[in-house]
Amino acid sequence: MQKKNKGRIYLVPTPLIEGEINTIPEMNRLIVASCRYFLVESFKTGRRHIRAMVPAFDLDSAVLEQLDKSTPVEDLENLIEPVFQGHDICVLSDAGCPGIADPGSRLVQLAHHKNIEIIPLSGPSSITLALMASGYNGQQFTFHGYLSRNKSELKIELRKIEQMANYATQIFMETPYRNLSLFNQLTAFLSPNVQLCIACDLTSANSLVKSQTISQWKKQTAPNIHKRPCIFLITK
Repeated sequence: MQKKNKGRIYLVPTPLIEGEINTIPEMNRLIVASCRYFLVESFKTGRRHIRAMVPAFDLDSAVLEQLDKSTPVEDLENLIEPVFQGHDICVLSDAGCPGIADPGSRLVQLAHHKNIEIIPLSGPSSITLALMASGYNGQQFTFHGYLSRNKSELKIELRKIEQMANYATQIFMETPYRNLSLFNQLTAFLSPNVQLCIACDLTSANSLVKSQTISQWKKQTAPNIHKRPCIFLITK
């Protein structure tokens, strides 16, 4: 009996703003349509993304498993088992690119260890889009993810990040409902001449991208960024 070839793992970007399906390439939709095994960050959002990409998709015929930041390492082996039966797996996060500020990297590491082919697909990334729109250094940059929520620790962290901003763009994010709190602390702790760019609701009709010095930000009303997905970038 001929042994089945291993399947592949596709990393499938999803819209940054739910419903903005026009930001997803047609090739991604074709791959999703042909797949029956999915790893999703959350079941409800994952199903909506699949249906949006392939409206006629029969979800009853698909197998969805959850892959989020709380997934135990010991469960990853079971999640990739369909690959060894010859099936492809699509990995979808709730928004953007799997493995970049989203779950997926640990699974991909395991897949490399198991000699499984990994295929990243094109799609929207708020981090790269924000960098493109900022006008800041796109040759050298560092992404920090989420900064500390402790005020004292954040102050120390921002001092280090400001020093690094002399040589490379510094990028970070916050939970949407805490955006204004972070903005207020950035304007309080960073030097007046530091450039701060805020990129918000990227790819939507209501997107906001604005770059100016901390001194200029402090002279204006705080931007309307409450509960809106944002990326923050600084440079000097």
